[in-house]
Amino acid sequence: MAVDFFKKISNDIDYIDGLQSNPFSQLTLGEISCCNGWLYEQLKLMSKGITGHLYEYGPYFKEDRNGFLFPKTKKGWEEIPYWLRGFYPLAVLLNDKRMLDITTTYIEAIFKSVDSDGWFGPAYLKTFKKTETGEDIPDLYPNMMLSDTLTLYFDYTKDERVLSLFKSYFNFCLSLSDEQFLPPIDDGKLRWQKIRAGDMLEPIYWYYRKTNDKNALTLATRVYKAIAKSTSGYIATHAVDFSQRFAYDAIYSQQSGQQEHFDRSEYEYQKYKAVWGQTPRGIFAADEQIRNGAIDPRQSFEPCGIVELAKNFYSLIRISGDTTYADRTEDVMLNHFAACFTPDYRQIRYLTSSNGPILSNYTEAATYNGSASHDRSYQLMTPNNRCCGHNTGMGWPWYVLNLWQKTYDGGLAANLYAPCEIKTKNISLKVITDYPFKNEVKVEIGFESKLPLYFRIPGWCKTYVCKIDSKEVATGTQNGGWLRVDRKWKMGEVLTLTFDMKISLTKWHVNGSVSVERGPLTYSVRIKEKYRVPKDALAYNHPEGYLWENYEILPDSPWNYGLVKDGDIRVVSVTDALASQPFDQKNAPIVIHAKAKKIPEWQLQDSCAGELCQSPVYCDMPEEIIEMIPMGCARLRIACLPVVSDDDTLPRWQSVPSHIPLD
Repeated sequence: MAVDFFKKISNDIDYIDGLQSNPFSQLTLGEISCCNGWLYEQLKLMSKGITGHLYEYGPYFKEDRNGFLFPKTKKGWEEIPYWLRGFYPLAVLLNDKRMLDITTTYIEAIFKSVDSDGWFGPAYLKTFKKTETGEDIPDLYPNMMLSDTLTLYFDYTKDERVLSLFKSYFNFCLSLSDEQFLPPIDDGKLRWQKIRAGDMLEPIYWYYRKTNDKNALTLATRVYKAIAKSTSGYIATHAVDFSQRFAYDAIYSQQSGQQEHFDRSEYEYQKYKAVWGQTPRGIFAADEQIRNGAIDPRQSFEPCGIVELAKNFYSLIRISGDTTYADRTEDVMLNHFAACFTPDYRQIRYLTSSNGPILSNYTEAATYNGSASHDRSYQLMTPNNRCCGHNTGMGWPWYVLNLWQKTYDGGLAANLYAPCEIKTKNISLKVITDYPFKNEVKVEIGFESKLPLYFRIPGWCKTYVCKIDSKEVATGTQNGGWLRVDRKWKMGEVLTLTFDMKISLTKWHVNGSVSVERGPLTYSVRIKEKYRVPKDALAYNHPEGYLWENYEILPDSPWNYGLVKDGDIRVVSVTDALASQPFDQKNAPIVIHAKAKKIPEWQLQDSCAGELCQSPVYCDMPEEIIEMIPMGCARLRIACLPVVSDDDTLPRWQSVPSHIPLD
C-alpha cells in the first residue's frame, strides 16, 4: 500500500547545525544518465536545436554583449547565465565533446573573473549603479543563476575552486551595506534582483551543507528578509516572478524550521491557481502579466515560467517528500514544455495556451506582453527568443537529474518516470518504460544488498500493482504517496509497476468547460498544423549554411468543437512502439475519440480563440466523432472544451467581435 512515508516539516525534524536534514537529496550528473527512449531523444534534439547552437548565432554571445566571456565588455545580463545552467548538464548527459569544450571555456572564464573582494562575473555589474552616498550597487541577479551551474559542476567534477568562489562571494555579499545589498530600486535591471532574490537560497544552503560555514546562514537570512514584497494581493503579477517567488518561503523553511513558512508557499500557489489557473496541468492565465478578468484558457504562459515552476517543484519535494510536487512537475513538463517548441527544438514560442488554435505574428492578439492595450505579443515560432530561448535549456536536463532522488535512509526514490540508468556507490539500476504514454514501468536491478526503494504513486492513479519478476508484492487503491519496497535485492531481478490509467474529466468552475485526461496527460482536439514562413518575419542565418526560420502555424482543420454532454469518450489507439519524437502532432502515440459538435459561432478573435461561454450550451449541429491527442504533442490545441447539449432550453453560444480595438 502506498504510504505518505516522508513527513512535511515538523518541530522535531533533524537539523544539522541549524539547517534541516531533508528526506531527499539530488543525484549528481555522474550518477544518473539517460541513453535511450523518448527522454534521451529530447536531449539529443535540444543539442541540435536552440540550446545546443544558440551560442553560435545569439546576439548575447557576441563580444559586444558578452561580459561573461570578454571581461572588458560592459554588457551581458541574464541571457548567458540562463543558457549555461541548461547547456552544461545537457553537455554532460550527452557526453558531447563540442558542448563540453564550450562549457569549459565559460566555466574557466567564471573562475578567472573572481576579484580580490570576492566578486565574480562581469566587472561592470559590480558597479552597476551608485547610491546617494556614492557607494556602488552591484547587480547580483546573474550570479544567482551562475551559482546553479557551479553547484552542478562541483557535484560532477569535485573542483574545489567552486567552494572557494562561493566562500569569497558570499563574504562579498555580507560586506555590502544595506543601501548596496538588494536595495528597493524599481529601476531597470536592478528590480529583478530584489524580486527574485530567493533564487540565492538554494545555492547558499548547498554550500553550507558542504562546508558548515556559518556565514552562509547569516547571508541566507539577510537574503530572505530583503526579498521584495508584493502589494497586489498576489505574490506576483508577473508570470515568471510568480513561478520563482511562490517557493521562497518553503525553501527558507529549511533554515527556519517553521511549518508556517512551508505552508505559506502552498497557500500562495493555491490562491493563484484558484483564479488564474482555469486551465489544465499547472500553467496560469498570465501571458506575461496577470490581468483582471483575463482568465480564459486562451491566455498563455511563458516557457520561462514552466522551467522555473519545475525547478521549484524539485526543491519542494526534496524538502518535504510530498509527491504532490512530482505530480505538478509532470503536469507542466509533459503537457506544456515540449509544445513550446517545434518538434525539432529549433524554434520556440513566447506564449503557450491551452486553447490556442493558431500561432501567428498578428500583433493585436488577445494575449499580452505587459500592457493590455499596447505591446501585444507576437506568437511566432522563432529560434531567437531572448529570455525563454536561453532559460528553457534547463528543461529536460534538470528533469533527468530529478527522475530519482537519494533518500535519507540510504535508498533511492523514483520521483518521476522515464527511461534512465542509475549508478551510485551502492546502487545500480535501469528503468525501461514508455511512461507517460503507457502505464508500465520496469526497473532492472543491478546490485545485491538490502535497502529501501521508494516508488511514487501518482495522484491521478486509483489502483496499481507491483511485481518482482512474476510475483505480486504490492497492490493498492490509494492514489498519491509512496510505495516502499525494503528487501534484500538480487542481481537481475525486475520490478514492474503498473498504473491503472483511466479517462477522466476535469470541469472548470468558472466557465463549465471540461478537459479530457488520462493518467498524467491532458488531451487536445487534433488540429492539423500548417507551417508558414511570414513574409515580414526575418530568418536567422546559421553558421553551417542553412536557415532556422520563423514560423506561423495555421489550423488546417476545424477546431471549434464542444463535447457532447454525457457523450462517449474512449481510447482507440495506443502505439505499440513510440516514434523517436512522440511529442509531435503527426506521431501522437495515443488517440482518443470523443462525441462532439461543431460550434459555428465560436470563432477566432484577433488570432486567438474567442473566449469560452458558460457551459453547457444548446447546439443543433450534427454529432461527430473527433480525435484528441496529448497536449504535449499539439502546437495548436483546444484542451478546455465547451459542453454542448440538444436541450433547446439552454442558451446558445454568444458570438464575439472578431477584433478587439486598441485602447
